[in-house]
Amino acid sequence: MLIKQFDPPPIEVLQAAHGLKYRAFVLVALVLDKANIFPDNWIYIHDPSVKVGRIQNFKNWSVDMVADPNKTSLGMEYFCDEGDEIWTQSDNKLIALAQQEICQLGFICTDKIEDACVIRQPKAYPVYDAEYRQHLQVIQYFLTQFENLQTIGRNGMHRYNNMDHSMLMGMLAARNIMGEKNDLWRENTDQAYYDDMEK
Repeated sequence: MLIKQFDPPPIEVLQAAHGLKYRAFVLVALVLDKANIFPDNWIYIHDPSVKVGRIQNFKNWSVDMVADPNKTSLGMEYFCDEGDEIWTQSDNKLIALAQQEICQLGFICTDKIEDACVIRQPKAYPVYDAEYRQHLQVIQYFLTQFENLQTIGRNGMHRYNNMDHSMLMGMLAARNIMGEKNDLWRENTDQAYYDDMEK
């Protein structure tokens, strides 16, 4: 946590940082002995009989993400909280769950699954609860006094950025280092979107 790196951080800023909440996710990557499974990059699953929330099809993002064109790699994504039942399950149990659910959903049978691994991603998604704005304002006000400090991204600004916005913020941050004065706190906000539409 950035705020902890200050020596010492103001107590109200530290408390605000601890007040920000995040969701995590667990990804179970499955290597399948089948060239094509579905044509989309990802699909969201709304079936209450399974725990998987989204399935990524990595080869459909880029063929370079799967070495063998006759294989497919799917990422079974389980949205969770750090420390909950999904997060704390062993890798073997998570792989067994993913294998069972991909078959249950009708995509592929388990005899076609050749390999698997588990990746746990903490603090993947900022939570917009009732208190997040007031916490964020305390942190933002504190950080604006440092001219040579630039925070960006989901964890740096507690903002759910998509890839396009993340790339834009990275470019604007780099331009700031070179002397520009871009206000990154205004990027990826409804007001910034409407301002751009009016231009």
